Amino acid sequence: MFPKARSVISLAVNYYHPQDPKPQDAAVGKVAKYAYGADYHKVIEKKLKRLVKFIEVETGAHGRAPLYIKSYVDTGPLLERAFAQQAGLGFFGKNTNLITRDYGSWVFLASLITDLELAHDKPQAGRCGSCRLCIEACPTSALLDDTSLDAGRCISYLTIENRNEFLPPGQIGEWVFGCDVCQEVCPHNCRAKTTRHPEFYPEKKAGTWLDLKKVQSIKEDGEFQKAFQGSPLKRAKLSGLLRNASAVLGNLTD
Repeated sequence: MFPKARSVISLAVNYYHPQDPKPQDAAVGKVAKYAYGADYHKVIEKKLKRLVKFIEVETGAHGRAPLYIKSYVDTGPLLERAFAQQAGLGFFGKNTNLITRDYGSWVFLASLITDLELAHDKPQAGRCGSCRLCIEACPTSALLDDTSLDAGRCISYLTIENRNEFLPPGQIGEWVFGCDVCQEVCPHNCRAKTTRHPEFYPEKKAGTWLDLKKVQSIKEDGEFQKAFQGSPLKRAKLSGLLRNASAVLGNLTD
């Protein structure tokens, strides 16, 4: 698939930001932390372009500039988690996320494939031990004992990629887009640091809580596109977000 490739450079970008207090004067739904701010694909792609130029300049100064270098941010046929683990960025947790030493699992992953011959880093071994907090906390029992994920049960899937018209009552709780439960309970995330990348701050886009009545007031796709321009929430499409908002409102009144 990549005949010119000799090395993969794996990168992780911290996106953690604390959740704002829940508003008391509106019916709201929770948004997964990765979607608080701007679409990470576009943000990180810009950063990767600068990194590629830096690599080309630095290696060119030593007479070994790459002839081939290609970037990916969850956009290509790559198992980015596997490359990141092999590169020593972190280990696989029982919640199936890559867990890093400094930022826990609150990271976006990206990769550069290049024909440069680079020294290899050592992969990290798992450090979950006997902990089962994420497995026991999962609201839909999507995390299995063999450390795999039943994606069809996962709230992130149900609220984002799932195209069914309705959701079973109570299934998604207060989550209107995505889910962070398995990360919130993880001990490796207890010392999380707020990201230094302002593009991922909640005030930039959707925020930490979504006003469900405002979502339900959106009637046309053009209005939806404008309201969530540059936000990961566009992934759910208008029909999906309306479905999620209705489900959460039903859960809040039960």
